[in-house]
Amino acid sequence: MACSASNVQGRIVWEPERVEATRMDGFRRHVAQKRNLRLDDYDALWHWSVTHPCEFWADVWDEVDIISSGHDDGKGARWESVLRDAKAPIYPPPRWFEGARLNFAENLLRHRGDSIALIEVCEPSAGGEGSRKDVLLTHDQVFQQVADCARSLRKSGVQKGDFVAAYAPNCIATIVAFLACSSIGAVWISCAADFGPEGVLERLNAVRPKVLFTCDGVRYNGRIHAHAEKVKQVLTGLQQSGLKLDLLVEVDYVGGLQPLPDATQWKEFLRNGVGGAHIAFEQQDFNDPCWVLFSSGTTGQHTRCYHDTF
Repeated sequence: MACSASNVQGRIVWEPERVEATRMDGFRRHVAQKRNLRLDDYDALWHWSVTHPCEFWADVWDEVDIISSGHDDGKGARWESVLRDAKAPIYPPPRWFEGARLNFAENLLRHRGDSIALIEVCEPSAGGEGSRKDVLLTHDQVFQQVADCARSLRKSGVQKGDFVAAYAPNCIATIVAFLACSSIGAVWISCAADFGPEGVLERLNAVRPKVLFTCDGVRYNGRIHAHAEKVKQVLTGLQQSGLKLDLLVEVDYVGGLQPLPDATQWKEFLRNGVGGAHIAFEQQDFNDPCWVLFSSGTTGQHTRCYHDTF
């Protein structure tokens, strides 16, 4: 029996058994004690956060224990100011945490060990569950793959500020490539595998990447969809606009398909960077770009939306 909108609206989907045991409530109590405030509940914390953004985000920084370098005020603060003007408009974008230097990937990869960090679940082919191949990686395995990928990118000439793109599905290889890119300080662009070549070209021509990660194909609705022809159209379009990639890397995602000519295979690419479990994390300004997203383009050309390092 379907529920009307009036019955659904306002319904609590989930709530913790003990609110006081949550990290959010612990943060509320910590802020109240630290700043001598009366913050009796979440609503009070929210109201204080939007009326005192500098103090709030400084406390969030400490709570999540951001790994950073750069400025040091001698009291533990790694930034000169949280926000120079708390009343600054949303555009042009205000500068946050000036003086702080950090790396997104370094913070995300801070946890190590043999607990599971990533699970990749691929849709099975028409043959059934036997064709499904789930992949699980531990925190240590993810760190090692990112380290190898980052070294291989550096060997290929990728530096801080360069653009690196993906035309691939949401899989472990894509995540590893993004984190490796971020560790170098390069800027990431991602195009979903189901995009058409025209939409991908509009995005890539706007940023001119040096490297493109792609895949052999994807599974959808019980069928395998080869990716090669779409990638070839993208490569031809880039060449026609005067851009020749420094490197094309293909992930053997589906398996059993004809590899792209002139593409370096993912496993080979990782082998090119094999080394120890160490990553040279490039320290960046908090406001440096980390990745670029694009608007849908329904009302005109795709608009670039830059996301900062944090």
